[in-house]
Amino acid sequence: MKFLLICLIALFNGLVQAAIIEVDGSTCGLRDAISAAETSTIVGGCSAGEPGEDVLNLTPNTIFSLAEIDPQSQSFGLLVNFFNDIIIEGNGSTIERADNAPEFGILGINNASVTINNLTIRNGYNQRNLGGGILASGGRAVLNLNRVNVVENVGGGVLLSSVGSGLNTTPHRIYNCRIANNTEAPFNEEDRELRGAGIGLAGTNALIKNTTIDGNHAGSLGGGIKLFQSELELINSTVSGNSSGGSGGGIAVGNDNNILKIFGSTISNNISSEIGGGI
Repeated sequence: MKFLLICLIALFNGLVQAAIIEVDGSTCGLRDAISAAETSTIVGGCSAGEPGEDVLNLTPNTIFSLAEIDPQSQSFGLLVNFFNDIIIEGNGSTIERADNAPEFGILGINNASVTINNLTIRNGYNQRNLGGGILASGGRAVLNLNRVNVVENVGGGVLLSSVGSGLNTTPHRIYNCRIANNTEAPFNEEDRELRGAGIGLAGTNALIKNTTIDGNHAGSLGGGIKLFQSELELINSTVSGNSSGGSGGGIAVGNDNNILKIFGSTISNNISSEIGGGI
């Protein structure tokens, strides 16, 4: 029995064991690191990932500039695809779209679980307003942000969407973050329901805690946050100085089966051109 128990523990540990992939931007680049984690093989100068939730450990206080769209994506510089779960340890670093690069969002997450710690994401550009900084889409997508700054992106800071997949049962979590100075791209009617300059929620479930959402501007709805068929708990957070050309300068909540719960939070100095400067 003791031998069997030891074998079972070893087997379990083998199944959940994950690799730590050191990402310096030169020997091992971000795109190769994601591929190494997804395929559990050596890619470029990056060590192989392993079954489980691999960790991408970024060199501290480094700027990672993206100059090209990911070959697998038409809209994002980095893509995490289909059931590949990773942790990105930012260590105070920044991922940005290079100033002379074509227009693309920074990070696209498709039906995967991604945790990001201590990182800045900036200067993304998504013409369709599907997340200039981050898009997490699909019924299995889960985004966990902790001490992350998503700033100065065009096309929205963060979009969380499971439209058509049913409400996700595991909530996205945005803790101890700043979502600031993000704007919408020029108005596109087909994407209106998904919009939200700071954070957009579409058919999903999220917890936002100890987070500041400020200085974001939407041309239509939801300067700070936009809810569409979603559930949100806003806890000990600040939504301030956001604006919209339509309704909901701070938070836009439509009449389409949304649930918004606010605890211990401040919503102030938001402006809209129509109704609901705050909410």
